Amino acid sequence: MPGCPGIDPDLFFAPDGTVWFTYHGSDGPPQAGLGIFQRQLDPLTFQPITPARLLWRGTGGPWPEGPHLYHRDGTYYLLIAEGGTEYGHSVTIARAPRPDGPFEPCPHNPILTHRHRRSEPLQATGHGDLVQGPDGSWWIVFLAIRPERGILHHLGRETCIAPVTWSPDGWPVVNSGRPVPLEFPAPPWPLHPWPARPARTDLSRPLGPEWVYLRNPSPENYTTTPEGLALHANLRTLRECASPTFVGVRQQRLVTTLRAELRFDPAHPGDAAGIALLQNERHHYRLVIGRDADGRRVARLRKTIDGLESVAAEVPLAGGPDACVLEIGADPDRYQFFVTDPAGERHALGHALTRYLASEIAGGFTGVIVGLHATATREPAPPATFGWLET
Repeated sequence: MPGCPGIDPDLFFAPDGTVWFTYHGSDGPPQAGLGIFQRQLDPLTFQPITPARLLWRGTGGPWPEGPHLYHRDGTYYLLIAEGGTEYGHSVTIARAPRPDGPFEPCPHNPILTHRHRRSEPLQATGHGDLVQGPDGSWWIVFLAIRPERGILHHLGRETCIAPVTWSPDGWPVVNSGRPVPLEFPAPPWPLHPWPARPARTDLSRPLGPEWVYLRNPSPENYTTTPEGLALHANLRTLRECASPTFVGVRQQRLVTTLRAELRFDPAHPGDAAGIALLQNERHHYRLVIGRDADGRRVARLRKTIDGLESVAAEVPLAGGPDACVLEIGADPDRYQFFVTDPAGERHALGHALTRYLASEIAGGFTGVIVGLHATATREPAPPATFGWLET
């Protein structure tokens, strides 16, 4: 929105009909004047009608962000995240008699954090949002990570929920003031589950909303055919901060088996297509089909760690140019890689550690993406057709 530079926008429609736009921004040099800012909007045009003004800088933690405004019993509450998206993450709250303040911080802040409880299975708890259930109960939805042995995590931030009660002096209390466990009984509400995603995704059908691309995809490189999803390679690779031919879904379980059917007859030794486990351009693993210098079709396990790529294993494939099945077995500590060639022979290509895709080593906070990709040394290149994917 013009005049509102920042992130994490929140729209609040007050009982009196006014509309408020609240966001994380700055009134000084980067990271020097960070805080929660607000402008009132015209309810018909949604254009700002007041200058930006500072609401609250939080309780002193870095990166006060993710604001949400609420109205309860005549009082306005401003919920924010502090501490960044890592292990110091937290949720804090303030209240005021008006949606534009002045805001009084809760004396019990932070109302949610595990930053001093590193033995808890959930860490980096933050970016909360208060919701009220159909039975009138209150809950907080928030983000957290699940580090293995409290050290490393590679699935990124996940969505969690915890119960909220209100103290006699009008402040929210998360999970009775105790740490939030990994599991507890579900709320006693009517269930409205989303249809379960099938274990095997038929790639001859259009992709669902859970699929993501890298940066700015070229639509002509992705073609749905009766045989599956045909990827048309460009010259970009996963090691570049660019838009290679790549589409994938997020890894959702620590223990799982990933399998894909691939038909690919590479034309040149540099052509490759297969499954990638992607954290970013400097940290990823690839199980691909390609050709060696002698023209044989081969399967390769390629590892890119801190920007350095190596071929960890290579096996020739028998059975001609027909479909192969690529397989990755995942557990919390490692991935194991296999390929079944058209002749029906299953080959093991070794393993790779999950730690090198963990945010604590690779950076970032979005988690591993299981991607289908193709790359080439010259264009046009033969298409790589994926018939199905199991996650």
